[in-house]
Amino acid sequence: MIVGGGAIAMKAIKNFKKIGLDISIVEKTSHLWPIGFDRKVARIVEKKITDNGIHIYLEEEVVEFKGENGKLQSVILKSGKELQSDLAIITIGMKPNIEFLNNSGVKVEKGILVDSYMRTNIPNIYAAGDVAQTFDPLYNEPILHPTWGNAKKQGKVAAKNMVGYNIQYEGTIPIQTIKIFGFTAIAVGITHSKKNFDEISWISFQNDLSRKFVLENNNLLGAMILGKHLNKKVIKPILKKAVFNKVRINNQKYLLLKEDNDFNDLVVDLNQ
Repeated sequence: MIVGGGAIAMKAIKNFKKIGLDISIVEKTSHLWPIGFDRKVARIVEKKITDNGIHIYLEEEVVEFKGENGKLQSVILKSGKELQSDLAIITIGMKPNIEFLNNSGVKVEKGILVDSYMRTNIPNIYAAGDVAQTFDPLYNEPILHPTWGNAKKQGKVAAKNMVGYNIQYEGTIPIQTIKIFGFTAIAVGITHSKKNFDEISWISFQNDLSRKFVLENNNLLGAMILGKHLNKKVIKPILKKAVFNKVRINNQKYLLLKEDNDFNDLVVDLNQ
């Protein structure tokens, strides 16, 4: 039993399948990996997952774990269904522990607010990692980005500044990659259209392919691509650089949707 259908769940599925476990996924939203996928794209991956004998329960939540003698035997879903299970993996994200800062004077929202030097509003107090709310250049406000890569970068900046350096953290954007049953999906930046954002997209259910790009005033704010033969080592850093710099897409939007596009054109000017 995997509770939650995000990126970590996708990795767990692969490993559980390799050792021959009977797998069920419980996800409270309408589709898997809601941070990266929209419903249409998710259907491609969900079909492949179910074709491999894995059970998916969408718009469901676990309300009770049942067992005896310290061993799990089943879980009860919100709908009342009882699923037999002797192992449960919880992959429903994280919430920073900031309660200990109540009445401390340190400013918090969803996490601890820090500036570009990883400083809180209190002199000589710094924060980094999953608990730190750092500047997001796409949203133009502090956002939580709880990933190991970001935590390492923030920790280095905070540590150096604590001993007298004057180094700024450049900020970060969300970026995730999943690989499962032959599919690779890369989500960078803002992957769901919002008010005042434009979207160009293409999806092929027959060929199991998808491209989606989110724009604001023709500036690239996010990308989500799905396919079976994507070179993530090449494409991922290119898209990250393009989105972080909000590259301008002029009269060549249709090129973004080409199946064989390696996206190098997006960063040509940035590399000069």
